Amino acid sequence: MNLDFKVLRELPIVDLLQTLWYTIMTLRYEHQRQSTTCTEQYTPYCISEFNGHRLEARQHQVQIASSTEARIAGGTPYGTRYHVNLQTKICTY
Repeated sequence: MNLDFKVLRELPIVDLLQTLWYTIMTLRYEHQRQSTTCTEQYTPYCISEFNGHRLEARQHQVQIASSTEARIAGGTPYGTRYHVNLQTKICTY
């Protein structure tokens, strides 16, 4: 690997800058081209994570007390209940 960089290290500064510019622009072009040809919005891993969190969220039951307060129950293994106050932005259990 050191031999690969030996040629680049011996270049004059302007040639070195041009080489770096060309390499970076080539990488950016390839990255942009690949991102525009991809038809999937999310990877399979992201989709599985989204679905797992969606299932967890559906296990919660929200009981609205007023326009700014609610109680959230269920969805946790210990049956923890949360009291949410949107006005003061506080969540307690």
